[in-house]
Amino acid sequence: VSLAGSHDYDIQDTLAGLVNITTTGGPMETMSISNTLNGVSITSTGDADQDLNVTSTTGGDVSIVSLAGSHDYVVQDTSGQVTITTAGGSNETMGISNTANGVSITSTADATDQDFDITDTTGGDVS
Repeated sequence: VSLAGSHDYDIQDTLAGLVNITTTGGPMETMSISNTLNGVSITSTGDADQDLNVTSTTGGDVSIVSLAGSHDYVVQDTSGQVTITTAGGSNETMGISNTANGVSITSTADATDQDFDITDTTGGDVS
């Protein structure tokens, strides 16, 4: 849990447990999370531009909730469901690929220039 500041998160090769991050964010905060076994949950409450990269999750769901800010999301190679809820921001991007159990995106803000790219879904629904 981060209540202030801008951080760079690099989490790899977690073989047990949920990766759970709550951050108020900061300008240019980055997250790189890869090779997790039991899911990833990210909640970002700050109005900042963040790069959120989640790759190679071999178990569990990926859940991302953003309450403000404009982010660049990359979610690739997931075995669980991918759920993203975003208040959005201008020029926000999402690149979601190679998912096995569905993708659900909810955008709640009146933002401009959001780009959603979803490719290679091998199971589940896309909504």
